[in-house]
Parts: sequence; structure tokens; C-alpha cells
Amino acid sequence: RELLHFAGRPSSLFHAKRLSDSLHGAQIYLKREDLSPPGTHLMLSVLGQAMTALKLGKKTLVAATSNGHKGVITASIAAHFGLSAVIYMDGDDMHKQSSNVFRMWLLGADVRTAERKHLAGGDVRQAALDHWNRESTTSFLVMGLDAAPHPYPAMAVDLSQLP
Repeated sequence: RELLHFAGRPSSLFHAKRLSDSLHGAQIYLKREDLSPPGTHLMLSVLGQAMTALKLGKKTLVAATSNGHKGVITASIAAHFGLSAVIYMDGDDMHKQSSNVFRMWLLGADVRTAERKHLAGGDVRQAALDHWNRESTTSFLVMGLDAAPHPYPAMAVDLSQLP
């Protein structure tokens, strides 16, 4: 239900009327995956992680983002499920991506600047990981598709293969 109504999956079929007409009776339908919103695999991954968080009784999704895209997706999914969201970003990225920060804020997310100690290694995800370590009983760490410990890569693969 969530895949269909929230993530727009599976994508619908498109009747190729002119192509069908030119083939004298054959009805041609195309599955237009190219029309899916950008970040569909990320959307599926975060949606699955949020549903896992719900099953575990967690109340907060915690994530880190550099361009704000994952933050907006996480914030929208958290709002959809009635969860809170804490999103960490580098201060410079927050300024550059102010429109995405505003979208996260509109969705009810708590967007926080990662402390300099987290950015020393060049990775804002450390701030989200530290938050999760401090509040692991109530929060769920949302990881993206690029780098995460087990079981996240397996979850990303499984969730991206959904219809």
C-alpha cells in the first residue's frame, strides 16, 4: 500500500496510442520508469527503513545529508508516518541548499548543523551516528545507498527490487 500510494510504485503503464494505431490493432503499453521521480531507489530504501523503525517502535528517524535530497525524503516519510526527523547537515551545505532545508523544516524536521568535530573526517554522517548512539532506544539511523554497515546494503538491494 505504501509503495503504491506514497512512493508511486509500481510505475503505471502508458498506452502508446499512436504506436498502437500504426501497428493496425496491436495495443502497445510502455512501463515508463524514466518518468519516476528522481531518487526513487533512495525513496524505496528510506521508506523501508522507516517501516522497520515503526516495527521496532522507534519514534525518530535520524539522517545526514549533504545536498538535502535524502533529508527531504526522510522528512517527508517521517511526516507521513507520524515520526519525528532529525537531519544533520554541514553549515555551508545548509546555506547552499537552503531551499531543501526549508522543505525539511516545512515537513517538521529538526535540521541541525553538524559540529566541526564530526566534519574533521569530512563526513557529516558521523553526527547522525553519534546522535543514534546517544538515543538508540528511541531513534532509528537512516542510511543512504552509498555507504553503510551491514544490514543496510542488503536492505537497499532488497528494497530497490520491489515493484
